[in-house]
Amino acid sequence: DLQAAALPELKAVANELGMTCLLAVRLDGDEAVTLTSAAPEQSVAVAYRPGHRHPLTRGGPGKAILLELPRDTWPDDLRDELT
Repeated sequence: DLQAAALPELKAVANELGMTCLLAVRLDGDEAVTLTSAAPEQSVAVAYRPGHRHPLTRGGPGKAILLELPRDTWPDDLRDELT
């Protein structure tokens, strides 16, 4: 189970960096879906619930997924930012 395997690592990184860490995947070509997330224990953090969806063109998780795709598939208005 990918969620169960990722959670201990996400918690460790979240606590080390002091920020929310999450695992998101691409769905239906144009959305990022959160599978699981971990917030740091000692600070205020953004919460992402499993199943949260947003366009690949918005937010860090979607843009990170775009970076793994060929450059010629990146939206024109994000090319400079992604580069």
